[in-house]
Amino acid sequence: MTLPKVGLPGGRVLSAHTPGHGPVQEQPTRSQVLASYLPLKIRERRPSDKGLFLKNTDQPADQVTTDESSSSRRPRLALPGSTTSQQGAVSLQVVTAAVQGRVGDADQCKGVASALNDAVVNLAAASGQAIDVRTTQAIALTDTSPEARAQQLSDACKQWAASLEAGLVDCVVVIASGSGQGLAGTLGNAPKHRGLITAFTGHQLSSDLLSSKQLPDVVALPNSTVGDAEAAVLTERTRLVRTKGVPHSFTDSAVAQAVAAYGAKGHPPLPAIDHDTIVVVLGGDAPDMAGQLRRFSETDARALARRIAAIESKRPDGGCCRVIVTNGPRTGRHDESGKVRDPDPHRSGHPDVVTQAFVTEIGQHMSVDGLLDFQFAALPSALMPLVDAFRRAPAGGRWHLGGESSSMVSQLGSLLGSALVIDEIPSMSEAHHSHVAEHAEMVGATILREDGTLDVISPKSNAASTQLSAADQVAETILDVAALRAGVQEPV
Repeated sequence: MTLPKVGLPGGRVLSAHTPGHGPVQEQPTRSQVLASYLPLKIRERRPSDKGLFLKNTDQPADQVTTDESSSSRRPRLALPGSTTSQQGAVSLQVVTAAVQGRVGDADQCKGVASALNDAVVNLAAASGQAIDVRTTQAIALTDTSPEARAQQLSDACKQWAASLEAGLVDCVVVIASGSGQGLAGTLGNAPKHRGLITAFTGHQLSSDLLSSKQLPDVVALPNSTVGDAEAAVLTERTRLVRTKGVPHSFTDSAVAQAVAAYGAKGHPPLPAIDHDTIVVVLGGDAPDMAGQLRRFSETDARALARRIAAIESKRPDGGCCRVIVTNGPRTGRHDESGKVRDPDPHRSGHPDVVTQAFVTEIGQHMSVDGLLDFQFAALPSALMPLVDAFRRAPAGGRWHLGGESSSMVSQLGSLLGSALVIDEIPSMSEAHHSHVAEHAEMVGATILREDGTLDVISPKSNAASTQLSAADQVAETILDVAALRAGVQEPV
């Protein structure tokens, strides 16, 4: 059997219904959130309120943003800068930065950048303002050494500060993601310019965040990973956003685009999916909050295969399940000593040993219909096309996901609802377990415990149906900072 070698991207909130798999806990789309949110924000906000808008009132001129063309005293989107473009439009440049190969981190950046750009365009349109939102620039930071990527990110911040000084752009927002990569401290030491706003988003609290003397203007972390004591330390140095889940970029349009891109690449068709299909996304090695690597080994993979087979090999109607297996860039990447295998299996064109161990073991209990092996050279990924096909299939199948990826728990949890089963694996840290528990509390979850127990957890409330997504929470806070910067004369 010839199998495609594909990758795994990330995603954001999708629709409130999963075709073929019953109703899902309702999640508002970005446009729905903004539509309901705008009336609450379009009102007079004094600077002490730390609001998104500054309204034309009797306050001093340096504390308001006025609209000379409006007699209706419309609220305006407040961005720092001199508005030097010939068209009079405020120009905004968003820059993202993540270490190359770290798919989840890059998608966090993408999710926040997309939410920020959408919010700016919508809010500017509501007030009749001209806004020049420039194409987001993504920086792939080197993975050679912490020093090299710190220098790369620092140089980029200096270059954008110079562009601000030269009047080439009004406001620049630099968003970096990657817990334990030292990026937050680098952003914290970026040039202090009122038009340069820095933000960091991560999937867990890492030691470098607590030890850095300077932090970005905004730091966003899942609420499940930050205790009150740590929050008190961080809020002395930054605006801390304690998100529900992890920012990501899944949308209906993103899924459709991924399906089209996958087909255009010429990959073989996906295996057929029906009500007896089980999809397994294998987890991988992951660092804990102290930066210590926790491995998902060949032995762990075989044990997981037996646990999944025990609950999935037979259907309630007596039929047999079939399984489709895929993996990620961290699956089987490190050897027993913790070193990256040479060559990196996900750049070699061949499945890693952990994936092979899982497929061999589960194949003794269930029919394996396909292995979609993550290979960087074979992007675009099959993940979203696979999600799309699964959602269109008749109800009955389930989707297993390793719990050591907080990003993917948030991403796929929003897409698959009750069809998703989160598998506990040894590479999960305390932060990962906390994130899974919070996810279950918010929207409900089915968890396959390490002892083989299948734990079905109902949500504690319907709060997830009305709250802003993690990406929108971060975007709102960035705009809060922008509004304050627009209301002062000196750099902050």
